Amino acid sequence: MTSPAEGGADPYRDWDGAYVLGALEPGERREFERHLLVCGPCRGAVAELAGMPGLLGAVPAQEALAMDAAAGAEAAGGPGAVPLASVAAAARRRRARGRALLASVAACAVLAAGAGGWAAGRGTAAPAAPVAQAPDPQVPQTVELSPVGEVELWASVTVTPTAWGTRFDWTCDYPASGGDEDIVYTLVLVDDEGARSTAATWSWSESGAPSGLGASTALPLDRIDGVEIGLAGTEGALASGRV
Repeated sequence: MTSPAEGGADPYRDWDGAYVLGALEPGERREFERHLLVCGPCRGAVAELAGMPGLLGAVPAQEALAMDAAAGAEAAGGPGAVPLASVAAAARRRRARGRALLASVAACAVLAAGAGGWAAGRGTAAPAAPVAQAPDPQVPQTVELSPVGEVELWASVTVTPTAWGTRFDWTCDYPASGGDEDIVYTLVLVDDEGARSTAATWSWSESGAPSGLGASTALPLDRIDGVEIGLAGTEGALASGRV
């Protein structure tokens, strides 16, 4: 793989938004991560957006599912509300406009969280990603998440150290919801000081279960103590595991 300097215009320059949202296909994600090892500008772009999934997660479930008609109109060229789960799909379809879409929806998240006063105490956004020139020598590990309470939710999370932070890929065994309405889940990280941050937010319904879930954070693996899955807009975990 050539660097932008060797190959002219960088063909990956618009992939950062879709990558941070976890919207790239598995093959595309691996391709982009190999590119990040040799491209400083793309690493910097990913670092700038690393805290956005946590910002999007700092919105109550009802507001997340209906947020924000204006963002949807701007991204799609027409009216209509955009559920939070649609952001990742939209980024995949319009990868060239991924950064603009991400910034627009993130701005709506700031307004929604500020209006309700809900975001206070939710934890800090991921720190700025370090710029590294070589891959981390550590190998991926699998973390099994078990139910914390009565809700039977299980998950298996592959945690992979990278040159810019940590990568997460996971699958879930969801409890029956009794309906086809969307349920918004969050992937929450607990660091070595007990601080909690949201790494990803996604929705699920019995009419269509998501697959290929993935997210990234600038937080290095050696600072992550635990991984949890919870419901957006609520405190506490449905399932958790130690890293």
